[in-house]
Amino acid sequence: MKEEWFSSPSPFAKSGLYYPIIGGYDPNGPDFFFERDYYPAYEILLITQGRGQFRHAQEWVPLGKGDCLLHDMRYPHGYRSDPEDPFHMRYLVFDGLELDSLWSRLFHGPVALFSSELSGSPIDQTLRSILDTMKDTDSQNEWEQSALIYHLLMHCARLSDYERSIFQKPANFERARHYMDSHYLTIASIKEAAREANLSLYHFIRQFKKYYGSTPKEYLLLKQINHAKRLLLLTDAAVGEIADQAGFDSYNAFLHAFQLTENCTPSVFRKNWKRT
Repeated sequence: MKEEWFSSPSPFAKSGLYYPIIGGYDPNGPDFFFERDYYPAYEILLITQGRGQFRHAQEWVPLGKGDCLLHDMRYPHGYRSDPEDPFHMRYLVFDGLELDSLWSRLFHGPVALFSSELSGSPIDQTLRSILDTMKDTDSQNEWEQSALIYHLLMHCARLSDYERSIFQKPANFERARHYMDSHYLTIASIKEAAREANLSLYHFIRQFKKYYGSTPKEYLLLKQINHAKRLLLLTDAAVGEIADQAGFDSYNAFLHAFQLTENCTPSVFRKNWKRT
């Protein structure tokens, strides 16, 4: 039987903690199929039985009992069950203002897929503990949830580091991606990243989207928006100053990009979520 719990994080949790959004247990049917281009959060799936597939960008890979999948939902992704043996999963969708920075230090890309023991494993136990806190809607347990999510990521990082990721990208593209991660506030042109990959601009853009599900420009834009969100919540700087500090050429360009990504203006975002 499907079980699902939702969380409504406080402004304080959104500005300084890791927090759950939705989680539960889902015994998917044989016709289960779902695709999404973008969702502003992260997700972990633990396959408890059955088989299926997961899509990142344009690549489908198999899932089976004991597989643990951790991914950044801001990239195009999809799921489907094996019609003869549909998979069941325990899952958690979560986020946090500093997760983008932590993620880049722990994992080699937007997806980690590895094997994990089920019953009694640290990942299974921690995931169950987080879901238990979500059931108790009257409890003020945001600090506990944040600590548990951090420990969950540490367990995943330790296991995923031992196995070569099935989504591992060519070394030159990973080199270019790391360059963009380090220089997203100052990079003047995508040509700089293309040079890191030792490729022509056209070939680099085309292949980057194939491997990562977004163009290099879209990838940089997301990094800049996340940086701007930190500044909006953690400083009192004017929105125009933040536009400049986040690497945008103009206030209007920042406003347009922010509204497209977050479905609100920077000022509304700050008003809704800034810590009091």
